[in-house]
Amino acid sequence: MHVQYGVALMPAIIIASILLAVLVPVLLLWLVIRLVGGRGSRGKVTEEDMRTVQEVYTDLARMEKRIETLETILLDRTRKG
Repeated sequence: MHVQYGVALMPAIIIASILLAVLVPVLLLWLVIRLVGGRGSRGKVTEEDMRTVQEVYTDLARMEKRIETLETILLDRTRKG
């Protein structure tokens, strides 16, 4: 039963890992574009923008730790099998 549960979670972990791998570079690219390529006041990064980026980065770091923990749990359950 435990192995089936672990196998059922594997697609969710893979999807979360892919999202994490995609969101971080996209967020960084967005920030660079905002810093470098803006016109007038549109190109300036505000404190709110920086707070948002920091919050997203913190949340992504926590998500990464959770995914690693889930992967470890699933691997342990699969090995005990």
